[in-house]
Amino acid sequence: MVAAARRSFATRGSAATSLRSVAQEAGVDAGLVNYYLRNKTGLLEEVMQPPGRSAQPWPPPNSLWSGAGTPSCRPA
Repeated sequence: MVAAARRSFATRGSAATSLRSVAQEAGVDAGLVNYYLRNKTGLLEEVMQPPGRSAQPWPPPNSLWSGAGTPSCRPA
């Protein structure tokens, strides 16, 4: 998601980058971007963080998996 946002901001600029286009490029539901980053400002803040750092309190990767064979957008 963040890599797709970096590419979009770099090639299209902030004004032409939308959460929906970033989600589509990343292959995720737009609701996931909204859930974790809230808005374009949150996305831009995340993109501007140095590699390995995060502006958002991301849940551990395994907490996104419900265990029933389908990914969940809600932290456990």
